[in-house]
Amino acid sequence: MKSLGRKNSFYLYVLLLVNILPAAGYFTDTINLNQMMTIYWAECALIGVVFLGVYARYLLIFLIVSISIGLLVYTANPQILDYKRLIFTFWALYSVCWLAYVEFGKTPYSQNIRKLIPSKRAAFYLSFVGTMIALCLAFALSVTGEIRNIQNISHTFFYTLVTAAAFAAFFSVAMIKTIDMIGQKHFLDFILGTYHKPVEKDCVVMFLDMVGSSGMAEKLEPKRSMELIGKFIYDCGYIFRVNNGDIINYTGDGLVVLWPLSEANNAMMSANALRKHFASKKTKKDYWQAFGIVPQFRIGIHAGQVVLNQIGEEKLFLGLYGDVVNTAARLEQLNKKVGTNILLSSSVAVNLGHSWRTLLRPVGSLDIRGREEKIKAYTLYNPLDAET
Repeated sequence: MKSLGRKNSFYLYVLLLVNILPAAGYFTDTINLNQMMTIYWAECALIGVVFLGVYARYLLIFLIVSISIGLLVYTANPQILDYKRLIFTFWALYSVCWLAYVEFGKTPYSQNIRKLIPSKRAAFYLSFVGTMIALCLAFALSVTGEIRNIQNISHTFFYTLVTAAAFAAFFSVAMIKTIDMIGQKHFLDFILGTYHKPVEKDCVVMFLDMVGSSGMAEKLEPKRSMELIGKFIYDCGYIFRVNNGDIINYTGDGLVVLWPLSEANNAMMSANALRKHFASKKTKKDYWQAFGIVPQFRIGIHAGQVVLNQIGEEKLFLGLYGDVVNTAARLEQLNKKVGTNILLSSSVAVNLGHSWRTLLRPVGSLDIRGREEKIKAYTLYNPLDAET
């Protein structure tokens, strides 16, 4: 989005300035070489801390899997630690490459890989992992100087290291996929059995639904219709994730998302970002070229106490219940009657910051099916300029 692009450009300019100033100071004799290098080392350390913070979850998973495999290998062959410097250097490089693979999986480009038949996806994965292992091993041999002693290193060592690296990547990805299926915000709760009994929480609940999916299904083949829904949900899901939304359920061609009451602003940021995204010329062009259709959406948002409960044993499902849930769903449906695409209740409005409250436009008190009392509802003013 345009705002995100401007923000990234600002950070890029700041980073360039931070890197240019020490060098300029050195060449103008304002600072000496040691002072310049101290600044650059401090910058590297800061980047490293930020890097670890962003990828802490993935690094922790990779570390746990790697240590587990390492202990098994060491138990079978303690002599492998004769090359511990080479092993640790290789593993440090390999972890960075593996994180690059994880990051690639979050990009839209990975969608093209996922659409491949299973055999081609497996071939891509094996080629990627094989290339990572080969490059990291070659670099580690060079950095540690072991390349001069490569003829004295047994083939068994290399076979063991390559096999351990391949299994570490496979099991780490498998764990991440498992966590993603359950939801990272609920993974530990599932493991600890928190949701074996109903749990009450105060939340902002958002129902999002794609408009006219039935009509679209008539125009498209079933496979193309599913691809359209998949892309729509992927685009929406990304926006929710970057705004700290907790995607609880998928409803065919829509989603149910939660935020704590204290993060009601994030819910509105998501709604506005969705409106800008699907109003942009680029998004419309992409969908029109791919499907001949540009999807629209409706959103209903309500706040209050909800109940979370684990349903089933063989295939886990997190159920979301309560009057708040039903009301959010009804608000989503009422958009059609009111002529809006975003409706939120007064329960949400009172938890918003001042800047968001000034953007609300009241639409009156609405009758909600199943409720005796009417709900005072709002929508957002005209969207900000969309990305072009």
